[in-house]
Amino acid sequence: METIYDLEIVERNMKNVHSQISNNEIAILIACKNGFLEVIHWIIFSDPTVNKEIIIEYAFPIACESNNLEIAQF
Repeated sequence: METIYDLEIVERNMKNVHSQISNNEIAILIACKNGFLEVIHWIIFSDPTVNKEIIIEYAFPIACESNNLEIAQF
């Protein structure tokens, strides 16, 4: 089943909009889709270079679509 926020499509769109995407930013998207809140916490608090705009623009909708309310609230 393909979702609106298929991760491969999102990653491609992110790379088109933002010049540099880190592996941690991609990992946050995957964690949002799969409900791994601890991973998201760890990445955000250990990597100050994570682009918060990317999280708001991409990760939040992915968490909502995946019914990960706890992550969406974070």
